[in-house]
Amino acid sequence: QINPLTALTFNSNNWNVPQPVIITAIDDNIAEGLATEIISHTVTSADAKYNGVNVGTVAVSITDNDAAAAPVVQPLGRMDVRESGGEDVYKLFLTTQPTATVNVAIVTDGQTTANVPYLTFTTDDWNLPQLVRVSAVDDSVMEGFHTSNITFVASSADAKYNGVNVGTVTATITDNDTAAAPVVQPLGRMDLRESGGEDVYKLFLTTQPTATVNVAIVTDGQTTANVPYVTFTPSDWNLPQLVRVSAVDDNVVEGTHTSNISFVASSVDGVYQGLPISGITVNIADNDNVGLVESLPTPGSRMGTAADDKIVGSAGDDVINARGGNNALDGGAGNDVLSGGSGADYITGGAGLDLLFGGQGEDYLDGGNDEDVIFAGMGSDRVFGGNGNDKLFGEQGDDYLFGGAGVDTVTGGLGRDAFAIGNGMGGMTVEMADVITDFVPGEDVFDLIPSLGFGDLSLVQNGGDVVIQNRVTGEFLARVQGVDVASLTQADFV
Repeated sequence: QINPLTALTFNSNNWNVPQPVIITAIDDNIAEGLATEIISHTVTSADAKYNGVNVGTVAVSITDNDAAAAPVVQPLGRMDVRESGGEDVYKLFLTTQPTATVNVAIVTDGQTTANVPYLTFTTDDWNLPQLVRVSAVDDSVMEGFHTSNITFVASSADAKYNGVNVGTVTATITDNDTAAAPVVQPLGRMDLRESGGEDVYKLFLTTQPTATVNVAIVTDGQTTANVPYVTFTPSDWNLPQLVRVSAVDDNVVEGTHTSNISFVASSVDGVYQGLPISGITVNIADNDNVGLVESLPTPGSRMGTAADDKIVGSAGDDVINARGGNNALDGGAGNDVLSGGSGADYITGGAGLDLLFGGQGEDYLDGGNDEDVIFAGMGSDRVFGGNGNDKLFGEQGDDYLFGGAGVDTVTGGLGRDAFAIGNGMGGMTVEMADVITDFVPGEDVFDLIPSLGFGDLSLVQNGGDVVIQNRVTGEFLARVQGVDVASLTQADFV
């Protein structure tokens, strides 16, 4: 505790002259607090009377100048991190030499992460600063600029360092989340017919809410939705919810007209309460220029008019050509040939092996049961195979194609097409999956029918094709011909 002392020498000439003893403390790096050092003396001499004489001891009080601490050094005096990426750093060291290893645990609050869970200082490296790298947690909650507190817990067999207060580091975090409720239209447009059919869109939230969010669907009397509102919770906020829309079949001659659908968001989460959501404009084909209205009692053929016809086939094999107008054709049972002609037509094959032609206009074609062949023609068409192993051809225009149950072969043709795939529409072998013949990455899209999400998919190259499989259930959903799996990204799925 004190520096070495020099021995004193007395002889017959100076025995009675006092000699000073200068005492200095060792300036170490150990936190000891107030200490006491005892100085003892040993006398040696050829004079038997002095040799080994008892001199006594001197008690020296030593005031320490060391304090145990673990300073945090921030190079800029502050910490700034971003959810979008990057990091910031700080350093820790000990101010005094410990008598045992010191561990300093790093405790974050869920907003930041450190590259190490703790730091260890030994009696040898206690004064060497150790670097900690901090990054922000990229969550999905809209928080704006916010902070994160990083605390520390010191533990050691050295009582001076066990539980020593290290302090707190506060990091400022730049958020990268913006609350919104995008409306996803697979074809980027909506087309309906008063004569029948529907169109779809999806809604989801871009950030995780802190409470349930209800989005009310407000129509203007021209359309109806299958649900009055959709609900998102903090656990399913990013799962798109499907809304089906159909046109109101009124008796007013309006021609081609539009309908506006708007949305109202409500939540105790202030970020989403009243959040503006872009509305949808729907194109509607009227059917009130009434032409031929007939149900065929027996199998036969019919030629429609230039007006809006409504023709229902018999239980047998029918051939119906509606010609012009916005028509509604129902083949009924039997193997039928149905042609919509020009105009926006609603055509359903019903039971049997049917052949459907949409012709010009924005048509809705549904094969119904059994194995059907559908040619959508020109226009932005909605094409549904129904049950059975169907062949669907979108031909020209931006078409929506959904094979349905069975092993279907789907060809989009020209335009930006949406190929729908969903759970339960494939099978447990690749031969049971739908075949998509002409998907163009970056132009066409896959429409994932809820509750199927992109995270559920496995995309595997199989020769010249890509096999899309539900990686959770193992169901084979689609075989996409002539596509390299490397060319597909999440942007190709809506």
